[in-house]
Amino acid sequence: MDARIINKMGVLDDYKNSNVFDMVDGSKKGQIAERGLNSPVISVSKREIEVLQLVSEGLTVKEIASLLYLSTHTIISHKQNLLEKFDARNSVDLTVKAIRFRVISI
Repeated sequence: MDARIINKMGVLDDYKNSNVFDMVDGSKKGQIAERGLNSPVISVSKREIEVLQLVSEGLTVKEIASLLYLSTHTIISHKQNLLEKFDARNSVDLTVKAIRFRVISI
């Protein structure tokens, strides 16, 4: 159960070595699934992955904003974008999907 992380040049890459990543999944119209080659691509930025990791650790928006020296509005925007990209209903669902596809680890 893993997703492929592909950099903007189309090369499989460790997501920590690139600013923007594409997660290739086997889904229909943006819904995340387990695998697939002919599937939509979801772009996830390095900053979104940082926010995702901190959300998975149970930090609040205010705590994340303080740690990353960003406004709470920016963190709320990143979190909302992630919820939409992963087709997640809440932070728990988002965290489960991100771990399932090895975008983050616990």
